[in-house]
Amino acid sequence: MDVTYEQWLRDVQAVDIEKLGDKDHVFWRQQYDEAMRRGKAWREQAAPSRRSGHKDRRYAVAIEDDLGLGLTFWIKRSARGEVFLFYPRESSMDPHASYHLDGTYHNKIYGMKTASQQRQPLDGGFRGSEHLGMFGGHGAGPRMRDLSHFDDVIVAPPDSLSGRSGRILVDLVAPGESPAPHHREGLSIVAERVYQDASPWIVVAIAAR
Repeated sequence: MDVTYEQWLRDVQAVDIEKLGDKDHVFWRQQYDEAMRRGKAWREQAAPSRRSGHKDRRYAVAIEDDLGLGLTFWIKRSARGEVFLFYPRESSMDPHASYHLDGTYHNKIYGMKTASQQRQPLDGGFRGSEHLGMFGGHGAGPRMRDLSHFDDVIVAPPDSLSGRSGRILVDLVAPGESPAPHHREGLSIVAERVYQDASPWIVVAIAAR
């Protein structure tokens, strides 16, 4: 469901409509119309599918709207044990992050790697936790018509990921450990799952400020 022009300015762009002049409105109205067009095309996509026989594990975060469940974020642990975080957006954009077996962690967008870091290797020596980030800017995206393509789906509590405040937090933790508390200071955790299918465990939380 599309938001109104006024809601979009306030909640998405943090713009005070009372301070805009006529020329400002022309600019922002064009931006709003383009955002709504792209949002409609995004929501009309289908969520990723998984062919039978694949041994990866997939965990999704979804937002429910008037049309059903829309995918906003998903995580894959490959059969090799690597971890991938996906924002389902435009195909040319393809934003995602990956944590490789040797501990290399980087983000990628438009085919370009950014913010490459060296973390703990994903082997039997993993200790403590690794915070993979807080991810914002969510909406009910590609339609999730067949939930069997995911091993688990977290449906975000109503309004928890709307506007600018909602975040999805992802951490890797050694079995029995918890995410580092300083990454959650000032946040209210409204939903959380811990996936224990392999080591390290994957902790996914939805937070609001």
